[in-house]
Amino acid sequence: MNRSHVTLVACLVYRFRPMIPVGRDINVKRFLIIFALVVGLHAVAVGQDPRQPPPSPGAPKPGGRSGIDFGGKVRDELLPNPYRFNAALSVVMQAVPEVIKQQKLTLDQEKSRPHEGLFITTPYVFTRGNVVSRAELERVSQLPVAEARSWASGRYRLEIRVSPVEATTTQVLVTAVIEGLAQDTLSSKWVPCVSLGVLENDLLKALRNYIDLQ
Repeated sequence: MNRSHVTLVACLVYRFRPMIPVGRDINVKRFLIIFALVVGLHAVAVGQDPRQPPPSPGAPKPGGRSGIDFGGKVRDELLPNPYRFNAALSVVMQAVPEVIKQQKLTLDQEKSRPHEGLFITTPYVFTRGNVVSRAELERVSQLPVAEARSWASGRYRLEIRVSPVEATTTQVLVTAVIEGLAQDTLSSKWVPCVSLGVLENDLLKALRNYIDLQ
């Protein structure tokens, strides 16, 4: 109970002072009823249910959510990109293709150069339909302001560059190339969208989890 609560209780006691008996003829039952009334009024005043015990200072608030809170918005853990792994180059190079498969992506065999540490996936369509495509595209990218047409679909490909830092440290840079299919009554075209880093972060986290389990 803080100082303001103590002051409130004191005011309530003073308010009901004429009703509190003194002297030898104290009516214990009456006194207990008045005391319970004072405590109940205090609990209502501070927004606490008098029938429930006071919450622990370290207990989470009702409806609370886990995760990192940035300005009241709960967001997923954001890894630095490029990210440095405490693993040898050979370990990371072996892990990247496996994680790409786990993410249900396909490695572009013609454009990728694994011996140089470059892995490129084929375009993956992650959303279809005018109803949901705009929202899905805005979740992972910034749409061009100039494009006011409806969005019919969205796709992306990932470019993953692996490079050694030290004997047991490897750096991985992930770049997502995102496009939205802008459509009107006469035509449609794939339009580049600026990535927000969501897809890159998802891949880095999946790669980190895979390497940690090895």
